[in-house]
Amino acid sequence: MNEAIFVEANVIAVHRTDGTVVPERVIIDDIIYPVDKVLRVTPISTTKRGGEGLRYDAVIDGKPNVLYLEDASSYTTVRRWFVVER
Repeated sequence: MNEAIFVEANVIAVHRTDGTVVPERVIIDDIIYPVDKVLRVTPISTTKRGGEGLRYDAVIDGKPNVLYLEDASSYTTVRRWFVVER
């Protein structure tokens, strides 16, 4: 089985008043891909990287894919997005 390759991405998202974050567009290498539909959002933690965040199972530009939103750690306020390269 091939190991997934994670690519850091810029994401345009809606931040709702209830605290949820909904991705609308993914930008990789200056190409904008629409997020057609979010199918499921799952909290995750990774022992390999020692982080926590959210996994978004979504349809991006007509194809199933996975987005990850890394939670900001205590020493930085940056929250990074990653997409699985297909």
